[in-house]
This record gives sequence, structure tokens and C-alpha cells, in this order.
Amino acid sequence: MDIHRAANRTTSEPRGARPLHPGILESSNRTSISRFSPKKPSGTRAAAFAAVLTLMLGCEQRGDQPERRATETVIAVIAEAQDDLTWPVVRETARLFESRHRRVVVKILAPELRSPRDQRDLLEGILSSDVRAVCIIPTDGPALRSTVGRLVTGGVPIVTFGRDMPQSSRRAYYGPGPGDLGRTTAVAAIAAVRNDARTLMLLHAGKDDPVYGLVLAAFRSKIAQEGSKQILRAFDCRRNRSEAVRLVRHGSRKSPSAGLWVFLDDWPFQALPAAETLVPPGCPIVLAGGSPHYSKWIKDGRIAAMIVYDFREALAAALSAALQLSRGQTGLLTVHNPIPAEIVTVDNLAEYQARWRPGG
Repeated sequence: MDIHRAANRTTSEPRGARPLHPGILESSNRTSISRFSPKKPSGTRAAAFAAVLTLMLGCEQRGDQPERRATETVIAVIAEAQDDLTWPVVRETARLFESRHRRVVVKILAPELRSPRDQRDLLEGILSSDVRAVCIIPTDGPALRSTVGRLVTGGVPIVTFGRDMPQSSRRAYYGPGPGDLGRTTAVAAIAAVRNDARTLMLLHAGKDDPVYGLVLAAFRSKIAQEGSKQILRAFDCRRNRSEAVRLVRHGSRKSPSAGLWVFLDDWPFQALPAAETLVPPGCPIVLAGGSPHYSKWIKDGRIAAMIVYDFREALAAALSAALQLSRGQTGLLTVHNPIPAEIVTVDNLAEYQARWRPGG
């Protein structure tokens, strides 16, 4: 089966504690970049972090920076990490958005390294700032739910992109729909199973998970509909990265001849040193929710297929929605704008990598 042709067909169907790291704040059409690293004890950590961020977001820059006009609309984008390969694209997309909208300032924030706790602290700091709306790709949605609720209650609308938070107060989401993501992952899995094997292994986050439960249901339905492959074993890691590593290693020992592993997100890779492997030699992996970070593993054969979406399109749509919400223009707002899921393999990897270059 041609894996990319098959993917096109499915998209037409009904698609110990981590260390603290400094955050980064940037006004994308200004030159100043501020770094900070909270060092307070845990009881006052979030409050201190919020106080510093409030000063950075709310105070005028000193020196030769012009005074901000009261009529400017400030939107914040919270990315996953400064060291992530998506970070330059976030900055470039924000600059482009600003260039097309007068009197709009986009503030870009991210932890230095991927950390749900630090991302939550950045979001907390917006509560007392002049930010009028927020776009965020949540690293861990459940960890952010209460903070999102407080911001929305305080009049700051939240728009998610890339990953959704459906059981939160977020106002809109732009990214792959869970059904599309599950079905497309199933198509990739069926095509990637080695040696015409009939069985595959599955790592998921539970049928009751508000996001991944829907992805899981769509994946299972598509596998059953095709009928040529069967899920030999399925493991619920509850989004816990350490548990994900343990479960994959356990499953690989129990069923070393399985034809494929499917990960419904990158949980095990988050806790795995780059030099280590999880699955038996020659066993392919299909990864849903991939990113440019894993391109090298597609190239060396460690990952057979990765399910992605157009990151730039999702962020641009989220920024447009945030601007509408900040101005009370909700009449034409699309609450859920699905960005089609796509399959990346070694055959179209170069095209995918080109998207992440400047101007891509």
C-alpha cells in the first residue's frame, strides 16, 4: 500500500522532580530578550515567578525603546520550550502576524527546557499583565486546566493549538482533530508492519483521557475496519513518561516478534536517553504527534512513520482567533478548526524538514 495515498484517503473520511529552568520572554518585533530563573522555595515559587513576569510583561522597556501606545493589543504565545526545534518557527510566525496587523504586539514565552511546571508558571504570570489573549501549545493540559480557568474568568481568553484542552475553559483550538489523528495513525501502522506480520503493540493514555481517549477510539476503529492487522497488546501509561518506558520495555520482552509498536504520543521518548532503544532490533515504530526533533530517527530507521500537522498554519489560525477574542469580535470565530493530520516517512522527510527552515 502507498502510505501517503492511503493517508489522503482517510482525511476525507468522517482524522524525581525536574530542575527549574529560566523562561524566555520576547516581543517579537523588539530587540530585548529577558531571562529569569526563580529560586524561591516551593511554597512561594509560583508567586515569585508571577511577580517577575508581571514586571517584564507590564512595565515599559527602558533605554531607547519607544513608549507603548495604550491602543496596542498584546497577545502572548506560550511555546513548549526554547530549545525545541519549533521555537524559531513560533518566533517567525509571530513576526509575520505582527507585520500584518497594526498596533498588535506578540509576546513569546517558553521554558528553556520542556517542563509542564515551568509552562504553568509562565501562564500564571500573565494574570497581572497587560496581555489581552493567549495562544498556547500545552505540554500537559491537565496541569494547566485550573490556571486557564482563572485567566478566562479574569477576562483573558485562551486559544490552544497543536494539542487541545477540551475539558478546560479555553475558547478555541487549532490543530489535528483526535479522530483524524487516530485514523491516520492506523493507516500508517498498517502500512509499516514488518514482514507482513498481523500483530502490533500499542501505547496509549487511557480510554477516558479527554484528548487521547478519542485518538485511541479512532485508532482502534480504523484497525478493526481494515481487518488485516490486530492489536496484540495495549498498554496504558496515563501520560506518564517513566511508566511509558517501563511498559514498552516490558511488552517488548513479552512479545519480541510483534510486527510494530505504535505510540499515540512521544511519552517514552521524553524519558529515554538518545543512545538507548526501547524495542527489539528491526521492530518499526509509528509515532503520533511527532515533531521535527524526531526527523533524525526517521532517517536512521528508528521510526517508520510519524503523524504530524502544519504547525505554522495552526499557530497563525490561533493568533487570528486570539486577536478576535481580545477585541470582542466573536461572531465569525471558528471554535475548532481542524488542521489535517499527515504521515511523514523517509520518502517525504526532506519535504517535511523544509517546512522548518526560515520562510518554510
